Amino acid sequence: MKRTYGTVPSQIALLVDQVYDGGFLISDTAAHVGEWSRIQALSAAVVTLGAPGWTGAAPTSIPIPAGMTIGGRFTSIQAASGTVIAYS
Repeated sequence: MKRTYGTVPSQIALLVDQVYDGGFLISDTAAHVGEWSRIQALSAAVVTLGAPGWTGAAPTSIPIPAGMTIGGRFTSIQAASGTVIAYS
């Protein structure tokens, strides 16, 4: 179901739709802990990810181009730059 938002610009309306569909907006550099299956970059981002079952060093400084979505089982996300939505 598509929501309407009156005069809100369409990009913001799309962001609101995505966040209400189980997304968690990350636009700071704090470490966030949870359980996510997808990460979508709204702007070019560089992230450090944690996931159960990693062998060796955790993936750090992973670039995600704007508009790209990556999938997996993630338990922590820290964005060094950019804005992402993490989906549960």
